[in-house]
Amino acid sequence: MKKVVGVGAGGHAKVLIDILKKEDTYEIVGITDVKQELFGSEIFGIPIIGSDEELPRLFESGVGYAFIGVGSVRDPSLRTYLFRKTLQIGFRMINIVHKSAIISDEVVLGCGISIMAGAIINIGVKIGDNVIINTGAIIEHDCVIEDNVHISPGVKIGGGVRIGKDTHIGIGATIIQNKTIGEDVVVGAGSVVIRNVPDRVTVVGSPAKILKKG
Repeated sequence: MKKVVGVGAGGHAKVLIDILKKEDTYEIVGITDVKQELFGSEIFGIPIIGSDEELPRLFESGVGYAFIGVGSVRDPSLRTYLFRKTLQIGFRMINIVHKSAIISDEVVLGCGISIMAGAIINIGVKIGDNVIINTGAIIEHDCVIEDNVHISPGVKIGGGVRIGKDTHIGIGATIIQNKTIGEDVVVGAGSVVIRNVPDRVTVVGSPAKILKKG
């Protein structure tokens, strides 16, 4: 099996480990994290082996693959930083897809993507790098999801929607067809988006309205 290391030991890592352990493609050699108090402990039998400073050594020892075990709530900056740092070392970032997800053969996937249980992604969708498609999310045909986006559990996205990079779509939100969501946007939980959303704003409500800018 291919050897893979996880970067970050949070709750998101637990879900990814659970998915990977149900397959026989990757051997998880360990998890790195910044919290020293976690060193030597385990997540579902997977050891937390030290800080991110261990990554170059692991790569040189033949561990060629990695995944980011840090999720993102509203702010993807830490996850994005770790993704880029791990790529720079030389690791190949794997896509982790739950076996119950339904994904059209005509979907284009970047790298470092997490697709959780029950997600549905229909024909013509393009998904960038370092994206999370969380549990039970639905993405209809011909959408474009740019880098570092988090689509939270239960989100429903109509056909032809474009979502800009670094954007967070909150749990249970709905975006109707053919709308554009800008970069670095937060769509609040349960919001219903019926209009285009500009860059760097937070929108909430039904219909969603701008709560704040920047």
